[in-house]
Amino acid sequence: MLIKSILVIYFIVQEVFHFYLNSLRDKQRKMPLPKEVSDIYDKKRYQEFLAYKSEYRALSYKSEIASIGIDLFVLFSPFFKWMEAFHNVYVTLFVTVLTISGLTMILNYVVEYYATFHIEEKFGMNKKTIQEFNKDFILEVLLDLLMEFVLFGVMVFFCEHIVEWTNSFNITYIQSFFFVLVILLVFVLLFFVFMVLSLFVMMKQYTFTDLEYEELLSEIQRMMTGVKKKIKGIKVYNESKKSTTKNAFVLAIPFYRIVGIADNFLNENSKRELYGVLAHEIGHLKHKKDIFNYIKYTFLAILIVLLIWMIPNGMLIKEWATFVNGQFGLQESSYYLYFMLAGFVLEPFMFLFSIYNNYVVRREEYEADQNAVKEGYGEDLIRLFKNLSRDELVDVNPHPFIECLEYNHPGMYRRILGLKKAR
Repeated sequence: MLIKSILVIYFIVQEVFHFYLNSLRDKQRKMPLPKEVSDIYDKKRYQEFLAYKSEYRALSYKSEIASIGIDLFVLFSPFFKWMEAFHNVYVTLFVTVLTISGLTMILNYVVEYYATFHIEEKFGMNKKTIQEFNKDFILEVLLDLLMEFVLFGVMVFFCEHIVEWTNSFNITYIQSFFFVLVILLVFVLLFFVFMVLSLFVMMKQYTFTDLEYEELLSEIQRMMTGVKKKIKGIKVYNESKKSTTKNAFVLAIPFYRIVGIADNFLNENSKRELYGVLAHEIGHLKHKKDIFNYIKYTFLAILIVLLIWMIPNGMLIKEWATFVNGQFGLQESSYYLYFMLAGFVLEPFMFLFSIYNNYVVRREEYEADQNAVKEGYGEDLIRLFKNLSRDELVDVNPHPFIECLEYNHPGMYRRILGLKKAR
């Protein structure tokens, strides 16, 4: 019962921490806005912002409780003993993933439906029909299920055979190193395939058309001078059929990069504001990796070293599985349970890694903003950010601690401050 007791403590600590973060959010929102962003909201619109965030807060709280409820059901009920009836690790994995994903899918559908057709609709941000919503949801679920089945299947195959290989061959750490390289190659290929599939799903969710404005294309080509990371094209996608969101992005997968621009953006913003956003996106293409980017890879390096060490010591996996089985009263291997518990162990480390990764990405956003200033569009970008924040009810001055933990883009106050300093 040791593992279950630790899990109960883990869930309690997690909820207390989330409660603390929410108290910081509430405290911050009661403070006056800094002068750099004080003109974004008038009194009425700010009250709408608070109401909007309050509704999402309530929804998030209920969703989190329900998600923990699913975890508690899976971990504290005889669920994994029921799964033993299949007597095959791959069939057991398939049924387990399908069952748990099914429960999660139902929860996510209810949450997303309420968010879209109650909250977003209430505040005038939704344009999706139920048919469009269902289509997008199904496509995303199918892609997620495919990824889970393939990735879990590969990991089960590896874990099933590692003990056998360790007993059959006296594997050295040098041999283990080359074996890990093969594993990494497999996962890189799978990652590339899933990126292509994600692009395919996006193309099914939106209609992309080529940008036809000659003047805009000419300006983009001027700003792209000297950029080695060439783009394949600039596409306009029909966001107006789904929401009022105005966005632009660089979609980058190996050997393929495009700039995507929401049609809302083209229809409702000035030409110079559009140039400012494109100058920002081109700034990302100009980015050269520095020490902060490479430090991120230390986490991957640690995982690789751990794998290299683990293969010659494959019996440790069997001992871990035996210990877990004893804690949950199981007779056969339940790899989903093993992976689930490993995920709980890794979550604090992943959380720390995400904090650092968010910091690095925020630095890159500031750098891309500076490129817009360099191109002469700094004031236009500031004006755009203020309008977008007002229209989309953005939290323009998040608490610094929360921004550090959760934001992979700078908060609007610090972002505008950075733009003004860069002029």
